[in-house]
Amino acid sequence: MKRPFRTEYFVNPALGTPDSLGHSCSEKGSVRGAVVRLFMGQYAMARVFHEGAAVFTIRRGRSGIQVRYGRS
Repeated sequence: MKRPFRTEYFVNPALGTPDSLGHSCSEKGSVRGAVVRLFMGQYAMARVFHEGAAVFTIRRGRSGIQVRYGRS
């Protein structure tokens, strides 16, 4: 598989359905792309998956951007 990492982007995480999807080759690329999109205000949350397992959850909130392992 060329791009094994899948990123789901959410405008409103409470709804539970992703508003957009992205794919990358590495964890670093996934997090980098998600942090930029969250910082620019496009999305409120992103979740990075590798082979179906949640690797990172990235959230934008009042205190800034938080990156956590797995689902949070």
